[in-house]
Amino acid sequence: MKTICSTLLLLMVSASVSFAQQNDTLRTIGPFQWNERVIDCGLISGYEGKTVKFVFKNISTKKLTIKSVLSTSGDVMPYKYPKEVAAGETGEVELKVNPVHSGSFSKSVMVTSDEIAAPTRLTVKGSH
Repeated sequence: MKTICSTLLLLMVSASVSFAQQNDTLRTIGPFQWNERVIDCGLISGYEGKTVKFVFKNISTKKLTIKSVLSTSGDVMPYKYPKEVAAGETGEVELKVNPVHSGSFSKSVMVTSDEIAAPTRLTVKGSH
């Protein structure tokens, strides 16, 4: 009985980890069709930082309103993004990346819109 319970628990944990990994790679979420949701900046040297752009297309049949783009860290800050994107049109979420600490990093921003209840996570990674 212990073996069966242990096996079931192991299957449930591995399934949830697998599902979480798939969610980070999904490019179509609601009305958003992202070119990519994870950008690797590579090595950022000095204090100037980098600007990265996440490109998306509004695949819905109506206007999409972006309510906010919020950062999880001061190292990655929203710079420019459209407030509204017409049906079938593309938009860009532009971020300024300026890591403070040396070493590798992985930081996220959360995009909320009028069409999806849960925010969409965009991730920037690299090293400094």
